[in-house]
Amino acid sequence: MRIALLAYPRSGSTLLRLLISYILKTRPRQAKGQVCSLQEIIDYDLNDDVRFHKFHYCHEMHNSHFIGGGINALIGLFRDPIENMMSMAVYNGLSLHKISEVNIAGQMKRFMQNIYHYHTFNGEKKLAVIYEDMINDLHNEAKRIANYFDVTLSEADLLKISELQSRCFALKTQRLSEQCLTRGQDTKFYFNSLDEDRKKSIIEVTKPAYEKLKQHSIFK
Repeated sequence: MRIALLAYPRSGSTLLRLLISYILKTRPRQAKGQVCSLQEIIDYDLNDDVRFHKFHYCHEMHNSHFIGGGINALIGLFRDPIENMMSMAVYNGLSLHKISEVNIAGQMKRFMQNIYHYHTFNGEKKLAVIYEDMINDLHNEAKRIANYFDVTLSEADLLKISELQSRCFALKTQRLSEQCLTRGQDTKFYFNSLDEDRKKSIIEVTKPAYEKLKQHSIFK
């Protein structure tokens, strides 16, 4: 089985890769095939018959030898566009009070391309995962993803998944600056940090992304 994860940067792909890795016992890899740094968290046996690669942008998928062999499943990971764009801006070195609609608009093209690529994918299977759903109800979302792959999770599996989530956040804490970290506790962390004028302008810039996500039934 060959699985591709399409996840815009800062959309929660570390946690989702851990979920999929645990559910399918597969080794998560980057776009070019290198093993992800998650190896230090993974403590279960792996099945190398399942190939699982993460891509941040749809053009990476088109340029990948992995895709040349065909994809059995595409998983699209989507985060609230405002939170995703602001998290990316902070990750790239901007302080929260300096983020403007100009910074957000500069990222929107690739974000929209990912939405379009997911919507038009004609492979065997595809599944949309929402970052906020993982954070707000990890166990039910893990069950939904597992069901997609015809896997049943036990209570012991769910406990293990909670442990992996904690280890994932601990790993992120070690590697990222303080203002990059929401730690999965507040899915409106960045938006709530804005003053009212900036909220209005950034909502306007990201409006096309919300409309497309709802149009394609990715967001409710």
